[in-house]
Amino acid sequence: PMVLLHTDIHFDPIYLDNILKNIFNAFNRIISYDIKNGKELFSIDIHPKNKNFIGGVPWAGSALDDNLGILYLVTGNPRPALVGLERPGNNKNTNSIIAFDLNSKKIVWSFQEVAHDLWDFDIASPPILTELKIKNKILEIIVVTTKIGNVLIFERSSGKPLFDIDYKKAPISN
Repeated sequence: PMVLLHTDIHFDPIYLDNILKNIFNAFNRIISYDIKNGKELFSIDIHPKNKNFIGGVPWAGSALDDNLGILYLVTGNPRPALVGLERPGNNKNTNSIIAFDLNSKKIVWSFQEVAHDLWDFDIASPPILTELKIKNKILEIIVVTTKIGNVLIFERSSGKPLFDIDYKKAPISN
């Protein structure tokens, strides 16, 4: 048996293409191991290479669309959490929904709810995959609820929101 001892690792067994794969959401990475021999299959960072923050770890579970081969995960807030002086900018892929293609091993789309979070508004609910019928058309969607009280609904393959998204600027702080 394979055992990883670390508090910031979330284990999600993924079954795709008739192979049981172990996917670990660890720190800022998605790591896959072959369940039979323990060999690492891949390890991918979900944040930009030039990031200036820590944190933004995969959070609250994930969901797999096995038809598309896309793993959807939500991420936490950047660190240091409540003071952003040392991490200017949007802190890309934190407080986000990320759609990760397990076949190409690339992020196919992402959506960031709160840029440069100072309020601990990480996305703490697991993604839900479902379908909606709109104008006699079935849409495959992802639904995520957030700490702010939003219900985010996107088309699974494209990341296109089903409803308008209206960002507001937060007041500048000292």
